[in-house]
Amino acid sequence: MRLQLLSYAIILFIIVTSCHKELENKNGYGYTAPPPPPRTSNLPPIIIDSLSGRTFQFDSLTWNTVYDEGMERDFTLVTTPPRPDLFSINRQFEVSLKIENSTDWFYAQRTYVYPPNDFYYWYYSNLTTLRILPNNETPDLVGKKVTVRVKFP
Repeated sequence: MRLQLLSYAIILFIIVTSCHKELENKNGYGYTAPPPPPRTSNLPPIIIDSLSGRTFQFDSLTWNTVYDEGMERDFTLVTTPPRPDLFSINRQFEVSLKIENSTDWFYAQRTYVYPPNDFYYWYYSNLTTLRILPNNETPDLVGKKVTVRVKFP
């Protein structure tokens, strides 16, 4: 009976150890942990700006006069068509313009004070347009055509 009990114990030991080896993974452990839960972050997602290196040109725009009630005066300006894909968020870009019958391109600086350049521009994201104004009031621009070039660095 002892011999029989010893035989059962040996067979049981062989079965248990052989089953254990089948459950082992490559690391030698019998348990594989589930993957960790995804990390939650309060940071905004990274957005890659697809406009980088691209240039957009607006041809045959016309200089107009607009009356500003707050400042009680007329302004000469040119406005691009609405382009929310270009002007709806705060981006860095370069603006230049060429007045009809001219071969020279003028750089427009983004500012709210009068810059040393001949032209300056501004835009608000809720307007989705770009507005370019001459540094000095020039009524002779009104009605003339202009080409505006916007380049994203």
